[in-house]
Amino acid sequence: MNRKLLFHDDEASLKRYQQKANGKSKAKDCIACGQCEFACPLHLTIIEYSKRASATFD
Repeated sequence: MNRKLLFHDDEASLKRYQQKANGKSKAKDCIACGQCEFACPLHLTIIEYSKRASATFD
């Protein structure tokens, strides 16, 4: 999602997402428990990013 937002490279962003998610969890699998946001040292809104990634790539 960062690559898409920063570089506006939709094709490469989708390809990278598919490679990373290949056979693993996808953004749509997020249950919004908040553990990732609690642990994030940058205080990113990871749940919101996951929702956007799911709407974009899943």
